[in-house]
Amino acid sequence: MWIEDYDSRLRSYRHLRLALPHANLERQLHVINEWWAGAPKGTNIIHWQDKDNWPDPWKLLAELVYDELAKALGIAYTILFVDNTLDVNILRAMDTNGNDCIVVLVNNKYILNWDSESVISTPVQEFTIHETYDCNALKEKVI
Repeated sequence: MWIEDYDSRLRSYRHLRLALPHANLERQLHVINEWWAGAPKGTNIIHWQDKDNWPDPWKLLAELVYDELAKALGIAYTILFVDNTLDVNILRAMDTNGNDCIVVLVNNKYILNWDSESVISTPVQEFTIHETYDCNALKEKVI
């Protein structure tokens, strides 16, 4: 269940970030994916084309509902908080079933935000990639 109160959500997010560095990468990614999968779903929270105005992590946490892109952005921020040396990209893509999706690709190996239950370690070639956003630009927001 998602944490409704903003201050409680901040505390939970801080606890998440502080606990993760002690785990291996796959475990970190699983916990991050699971935490964000619990966020309440909404539509049109942020827009792909409006990258210059994407919210910082704190404004994003203040939201009460999250679309697929908002969750992907939250996942990317969290990964970068834990280890900003990882290669993190947000992809606007289509899966093999023809479903449009927004996923987070880590180190060109791990896919998050596609399956809320797990982190997928599958070749990115199984997705038709429409657009890629390199999350290096987000690093300044997590320093």
